[in-house]
Amino acid sequence: TSQHRISGAPQPYMSLEVEKIAVFNTNSQWQEVTDLGKIHVINESSGEALGFKRLIVSGLTLHVLDSAQIPFSSSTDPAQPCLVFSDVRIVGGLAAKRRTADWKLLSYKAEVEVQELR
Repeated sequence: TSQHRISGAPQPYMSLEVEKIAVFNTNSQWQEVTDLGKIHVINESSGEALGFKRLIVSGLTLHVLDSAQIPFSSSTDPAQPCLVFSDVRIVGGLAAKRRTADWKLLSYKAEVEVQELR
């Protein structure tokens, strides 16, 4: 099993699709968001942000728009640069703001651990 790591999400070259996202907040309570329509990842910070210690994303698909920016790109066709990982954990700091029923992930600095590349 090979492991690959990158520090920081190379926006705007990467987009995220998740099946499940769980955050471990500063109050040591788990809160999970599973509605994909309510998860938005943008590279902006907010003064109203709520700090989280840890972010774990499972069922992650990385769509790489510029494969040259990704050190572990497996795509050989520049027109179809897509990486699919079967078991990925992102652990890092992030800021999030709660707006009614929506979670807005405003900023993050992630370390990606790829357990298996398929």
